[in-house]
Amino acid sequence: NLKEKYFKDRLDLAIDYLSALLDVEFVFNIYGITLKEYLFVVQKHKDVLEKLKSKIIFHGKLNNLKAKNKISQADFSILFRNVNKMTSAGFPTKVSESISCGTPVITNSTSDLESYIIKGKNGFLVNLKSKYLMKELTSILSLSKSEVTNMKVYCINENLFSPKKYVQSTKFFLNKLKIK
Repeated sequence: NLKEKYFKDRLDLAIDYLSALLDVEFVFNIYGITLKEYLFVVQKHKDVLEKLKSKIIFHGKLNNLKAKNKISQADFSILFRNVNKMTSAGFPTKVSESISCGTPVITNSTSDLESYIIKGKNGFLVNLKSKYLMKELTSILSLSKSEVTNMKVYCINENLFSPKKYVQSTKFFLNKLKIK
């Protein structure tokens, strides 16, 4: 059994928090790993997942096109990570993929996500150590269908991760690198 602190993505935390939301309707679809594979690593969730098998569903691996289709159908993607050197370097592609598919993200602040996530527009940055976390997750997952649709439309229309948006800043950066 691996130590959770070594996990890059904290699916175990998402399951812990979601399983505690007793009065919230949700279905948490998990792609990329089967239930059997997950329980091999996180045995402590066996009973919880058995109890919530209609709310937390493992689908295993999908090809990229199917995965993007499933992401685009979701109300939100959830990505929780520990804050450490590894998660602070680079940028989580799961966030850019989700938003580019038109799906807002519920995540904690790693890397420089606070420069990209606009609360209530393309996602939510949550503090995993906050005493108000459960209340915040309940509020987010209780948004109306029209509020979620507005966020999804914003994600598509804003096209935040289009390479065209970064042409000028990239040119500026590259020009600064030129040796005089």
